[in-house]
Amino acid sequence: CTGTDMVTVNIPAQPVASISGNTVFCQNATTILSATPGFAAYLWSSGQSTPDISVSTTNNYMVTVTDALGCTTSATIAVTAQPLPLPQISGPAAICTNNSGILSVNGSFAAYNWSTAQNTSSITVDTAGAYAVTVTDALGCTGVAAQTVTVVANLEPEITFQPYACNGQITLDASPGYASYTWSNGAGTPGTTVNVAGDVAVTVTDATGCTGTVMVSVSIPTPPIAG
Repeated sequence: CTGTDMVTVNIPAQPVASISGNTVFCQNATTILSATPGFAAYLWSSGQSTPDISVSTTNNYMVTVTDALGCTTSATIAVTAQPLPLPQISGPAAICTNNSGILSVNGSFAAYNWSTAQNTSSITVDTAGAYAVTVTDALGCTGVAAQTVTVVANLEPEITFQPYACNGQITLDASPGYASYTWSNGAGTPGTTVNVAGDVAVTVTDATGCTGTVMVSVSIPTPPIAG
């Protein structure tokens, strides 16, 4: 005796998983990684068991998913924490009274935001203070740099007359301690000797490039005449 029966067999499709999210993000920030939704269970290589996880470090992350039939599959993604930009400001730390200086950010960035509300790579400053700039790179990561600028007071040099040596010339000394000296008679030293009466000036320059000028009137005594 015989009998026959028939059944329809369905072979479940193998589960397929993927991971979405930003693969590059800014250092000291986080990014969300999301596995394909709809599975019965999730297990990440970092230990979490949720469909979405938050990560903050450069690494390879794998998720193993399990469907309702107990079938499993895995997916992997590599993410990178991008180092933050490290801007540097170049420019004078000191400027002369009534003058200005230019502060510039070294390197090229997508955006600039100075504490003065300017948004260019360079700014002109003429007052003392702390100047900061926030730069943004192409990934949206930000970095900050700052520089303090001081204003040097006007230089006020003095000229001292040395005792007359009865030789028909006068020796003049300018205040010491400056980087350079320029006398109206062409001398380039802290002191000079003149043998012609008239006005004599000296311009001094300090290490920051600031200058100051002073002028004196010189008289050459008439040599005594023995009678």
